[in-house]
Amino acid sequence: MLRSMVSNYADKAGATEKNVSPHTFIHTFATDLYRRTKNLRLVQKAMGHSSIGTTQTYTHIVDEEME
Repeated sequence: MLRSMVSNYADKAGATEKNVSPHTFIHTFATDLYRRTKNLRLVQKAMGHSSIGTTQTYTHIVDEEME
């Protein structure tokens, strides 16, 4: 049901270039938190990941953004 609602609102907002799902919000949250704080360990804790590698996967950052 949630997936359907998110898809419906994404369509209404005109976000048709990419498939928007609830999972998209998780990636967006992680990426935004990293870009604001530049602290990957903070993002790891916020996401509840045991592996920093998993956190790096969730944060869609480019090499130039890594410190």
